[in-house]
Amino acid sequence: MKYRVKGDFDKVFGIMRRFVEIRDSQGSQLPFLNWRYIIFNWNDSDEKMRRTRELAAEIGIDKLVWEITNHPPVAVSKKYQPGTPAWREIYHEIWDTSQTCNAIDGKRLLAAISVESEGAWEGRVTDPTMLTLHVENIGGALWRCAAHGWRRTVRLGAQLHDGNRNMIDRDYARAFLPHDLAGNEAVDIEIELPALETPGDYTLKFDMACEGIDWFESGGSPVAWGDFTVASAADPTSRLLTGAPTLGRRPTG
Repeated sequence: MKYRVKGDFDKVFGIMRRFVEIRDSQGSQLPFLNWRYIIFNWNDSDEKMRRTRELAAEIGIDKLVWEITNHPPVAVSKKYQPGTPAWREIYHEIWDTSQTCNAIDGKRLLAAISVESEGAWEGRVTDPTMLTLHVENIGGALWRCAAHGWRRTVRLGAQLHDGNRNMIDRDYARAFLPHDLAGNEAVDIEIELPALETPGDYTLKFDMACEGIDWFESGGSPVAWGDFTVASAADPTSRLLTGAPTLGRRPTG
């Protein structure tokens, strides 16, 4: 038994190639081409999957993902069933694992995020806090600072958690890229953290967001964490000045 009997791979592949050619010749960002490869027991060899990666990269496909299926039963790939070593190896390339996943080398959404003040900051209620983070594109996919129709625009995001890393606000703050960022390029990004009404100890989690799609973390990208202490407006021990947005810094003592 085979899937889609009488299907013509060469014809479909030629159509995909032509889509890329027309799109690129017009300097357009769309259509975004996603090749979904359904894994069966007759196409789950390392050689066939490696060749698929090569073909996708060769013609300029934007995204290649694997789909694990359990039907029909006689066609199931035992090699890639959930929990197996092979499945774990491609976990961040499976289509229903993450919307940012990609099996094409050099086209993944991965970031290295570092902070200027060693991951601990102090702020004050009523005042926003400014932080600068260093962000590097380590996955190769082009990060667009303003994608067509907004979807797939990449921005730096700050998620607010309590001191035990329980989520408070997933969309606490965002910051734009100053320009498109290609693979292996890096940039410093300033992000403004909104003022909080309640003083106390918080935790910040920084990740890149592919807007309208998903957070990079869901596709295997590392994130950056840091402690964030918010002092009351009248706290005499706070070194921060009132008024203008303040630069986050390590708490003293």
